[in-house]
Amino acid sequence: MGERVLFVSHEERDVDGYLIVAGCATACVDRAPFADKRIWTITAPGDAERFIAEIKERVEDRDALEGPVQE
Repeated sequence: MGERVLFVSHEERDVDGYLIVAGCATACVDRAPFADKRIWTITAPGDAERFIAEIKERVEDRDALEGPVQE
């Protein structure tokens, strides 16, 4: 996804969403502080694949709305 997607600290408030990577399917992290944005949770490889596919689609949709990238 190159420079079109940035991963930043959870403390950053100007984001499109939050990614939670958990070590088990329970994923018992407190999501309340992030309730104002989209939350993706990865607990297994299939979750990661779905996350990547969704982000790629969002980037493509955004690119289509914004037009060609200016260099």
